[in-house]
Amino acid sequence: MGYRYADSAEKLALAGLTPQDSELVDPKRIKGYPVQMECELVTVCHTMADLALAVGIRVLRVCGAVVEGRRA
Repeated sequence: MGYRYADSAEKLALAGLTPQDSELVDPKRIKGYPVQMECELVTVCHTMADLALAVGIRVLRVCGAVVEGRRA
């Protein structure tokens, strides 16, 4: 099988997913998913010679949807 490089749009197409513009960040979201989050990277702290990594993110926006009569 092996590895095949693909850009973000091509990866979504290969997986049968439809991209959708995000509202606050550049990367695309996946259209049709009941819950979507837009986040930004805040900090990256390398520890112990690149053996461990601590990452801080900030959730900018969460979208929910009603699925089968229930809030997702």
